[in-house]
Amino acid sequence: MRAPAGTLARVPPLVVHGYRNAGAAGATFLNCHAPGQGFAGYLRALRDGRGHEFDQQPPPADGGRPPSEASVAGDATVVARPGVRVALLADAEAIALAEVAIGPGIPSPPAHVHRRHAESAYVLEGELAVTAGDRLLRAEAGTWLTVPAGVRHAFAPSGTKRVRFLTLHTPGSGFGGFVRALRDAGADADLELAADRAGHDRERAA
Repeated sequence: MRAPAGTLARVPPLVVHGYRNAGAAGATFLNCHAPGQGFAGYLRALRDGRGHEFDQQPPPADGGRPPSEASVAGDATVVARPGVRVALLADAEAIALAEVAIGPGIPSPPAHVHRRHAESAYVLEGELAVTAGDRLLRAEAGTWLTVPAGVRHAFAPSGTKRVRFLTLHTPGSGFGGFVRALRDAGADADLELAADRAGHDRERAA
């Protein structure tokens, strides 16, 4: 399968897989493991030239799960309103991932808390203003951040240009259903009501 820029390739456990550059130029991509299973330590061990155990084994004798269970997803826009676009790229138990674009001047969602999962963001374009607890952070394109469970946070555009970023929920914790509930409720959607209907792990921050 070919995965051009702007697409998401998802490979479930026990599906034999590998990656290679299929184009004439260099390729840069994000590689997410949910749960991590020691992947970060594995990369550091490669850097340092030492061994490290990681959840990666040779293909099993029976061939593993069917390769058809892997997928490559393109544009999966779920919410499209003036100044706001949300594309739901992955919605699995272990991880939910969406691409969000917010134009300047669009009111930011209220601060909220996830009790049971972490939310991460990777900025693709523009600059993101992040409130995390008592801190105000500014994340430029190419910046990654993770907000642990239980930390009050909010994301908003910073400056006069639109911001485009990936938001990852690990585990998924009903985030896909939450995005669909926003779509079905329309422009005047109540975020807390949508989260409640979808069973999403989201609470308005005190």
